[in-house]
Amino acid sequence: MDLFPQGNFKKVSPIRKWSDVRIRERHDSRRWMFLSTIFWSFGNCFISNLVIIFMALSHGMQKGTFFLGLILALPFLAGAMRGFTPFLIQKMHGVKRFCITAYLMEILLLWMMIFWGRPDFLSPFPALMCLTFFWFTANLAEHCATVALFAWSGEIFPEKTRGRVFGNREFYRISGEILSLVICFLAVFWWRNYFPFRACFSEYYLYALLAVIGTLFTLPGTLFLLRVHAPRALSAGNNKSPISFSADKKEGMHEMEISKIEGAHFREMFRQFLLPIQDRRFRPLLYYGAYFAFITQLEQVFQITYPAKIFDEDVKLYGLGLPFLLLLSLRFITRAGQLCLSRTAGKKIDRNGVIPILALSQFLTAFGALCYFFASPRFPFFLFAAPFFYIAYVGLNVGLPQIQIQLSPPKKHATWIAAYGTISGLIAFLGALAGGALAKLLPPMDFTSPISETSTLLQNIYWVQIPFLISFILRALATLFLLKIPKNENL
Repeated sequence: MDLFPQGNFKKVSPIRKWSDVRIRERHDSRRWMFLSTIFWSFGNCFISNLVIIFMALSHGMQKGTFFLGLILALPFLAGAMRGFTPFLIQKMHGVKRFCITAYLMEILLLWMMIFWGRPDFLSPFPALMCLTFFWFTANLAEHCATVALFAWSGEIFPEKTRGRVFGNREFYRISGEILSLVICFLAVFWWRNYFPFRACFSEYYLYALLAVIGTLFTLPGTLFLLRVHAPRALSAGNNKSPISFSADKKEGMHEMEISKIEGAHFREMFRQFLLPIQDRRFRPLLYYGAYFAFITQLEQVFQITYPAKIFDEDVKLYGLGLPFLLLLSLRFITRAGQLCLSRTAGKKIDRNGVIPILALSQFLTAFGALCYFFASPRFPFFLFAAPFFYIAYVGLNVGLPQIQIQLSPPKKHATWIAAYGTISGLIAFLGALAGGALAKLLPPMDFTSPISETSTLLQNIYWVQIPFLISFILRALATLFLLKIPKNENL
């Protein structure tokens, strides 16, 4: 008797454990998320990051430092409105659907900004207003999408490896940004020196071409997120509000009843927003975010105009304005260093905890402002030392999303992350406006008026350097807020 008959039986696959399925989903999600990050970062740098530099250096310099501060402040004002993100995620029945939709809206709005900002389409002032409006709304869409993406990551990746996930994501994000910076620099250099018909075309068309190239990469980078697995806890049907009601019930209700229910819904949304503020463990992180955002943006207006005061503004290098060249070169140094350390920062966070890495990174970034303080026409090389300290920002970029997720309750990551972004964004907006107003109110400062002409110690220190000394002290003190965060075994 044949104990094992050879029949035409179907091959039955072995039963896989639920944990094996989850592990495979996480591996696939990481791969597609990293691929999306490098494509999106490469394209987004073409469209938005350089557009704001061009807009600030052209319109901002012509309208004054207050307008420059307004341009720099708009993204943070948009970030202050990301508190509506959990409500929008609920309305769209899933964090994945909302995240992808918000990124697609950002691409559309940036394209509208390029179109309406054409010099031959509107007069200068309406064109500038259109640029400002679309720049604001595009940043709002990006901030909301980032909140959803971080909450999404907190649900699908385990806590013990989440630092490495954010470290690798930062690595791919910076890789795309560096590549786009190099190509943009070469494109502007070629346009201003070798393009034979540059006198017949506005430089706007170069920026429009870069925007087209950016869209070719940003759009597929967004669509790659479709392959990332949606968290089951935040998918449709699992995140409903207890006071929500269907459209059928709404039709049978009186207008008074509908208004009462909608009012209760918004009161519930406001109550949910206040929960992170009332959380004692999360509150020190909110203090840190608000304090550091204000100090950083208060200094930003002085920092972006400082290289032009150290060097002669009329000096040209390879046909490019030296201040613009310095902005690109200093930024490239910082990004290159962050690229080398991003994965290491993620591993250190998983191994040693997130608070020590955040505190060390915050303390090191303060010395960047000190380098600006020592930089002068006699010692300009200090200006190129600052980016090496700003490399430490990589620890903040990798660690802040991690600590926000760790301090937030399960299934409510979006609410806590949105609260942190709203408060820090609002304070950053006020800090940028305050920096622009302060630069306008103060008398013109340059390297011709020292603090004291009689003191040997102070005759080589000028009033224009003092804001950076104050910034160094205040940045270093921000480390104390991080050390006040209650520690547990995961922090």
